[in-house]
Amino acid sequence: MGATGEIYHECRHNDFDASRASDFMRSNIEREIKPNKMIAGHLVPGLQTNKYTIPHELYILCEKPSGIRFAIVVTITIEHSEIIWRNESEFEGPVYSKCPKFIINQLSPTKQEYSIAWRNRCKENY
Repeated sequence: MGATGEIYHECRHNDFDASRASDFMRSNIEREIKPNKMIAGHLVPGLQTNKYTIPHELYILCEKPSGIRFAIVVTITIEHSEIIWRNESEFEGPVYSKCPKFIINQLSPTKQEYSIAWRNRCKENY
C-alpha cells in the first residue's frame, strides 16, 4: 500500500503525541482497516530537524471478525501542514520493528514467514 496524505493543521511533527495519535487512529486508520477492529495502539515518537525527519511509528493491534489478531505498523510524517502516513501489516514484514511486548504477546499464532521474522525483530528491540 502506498502513502496517504491530507491537510493537517493540528500540530507540527515534533508535537505529535500519544493523544493526537489516538485521535488519528480513530479518524483515519479505523476506516482503512474495516471490517477489522483496533484493540490497542502504541506510539514511538519520531523527530524532525532542519536536516532530516524520522517518522513516528504507530503500532496497532487489530482483530479480524474471525478473532485472529494481527499488527499494523503506521509510519507518520507531518510536513508543511500535511500529514502523510503509510500502513503496513505484519504480514508484509515491515522494516520498523519497535512494537512493544504488550502488543506482540496478544498476536495470534502464525506460520507466515514475514510475520515471524518481524515479530522476532521486535522481540530483539525490547
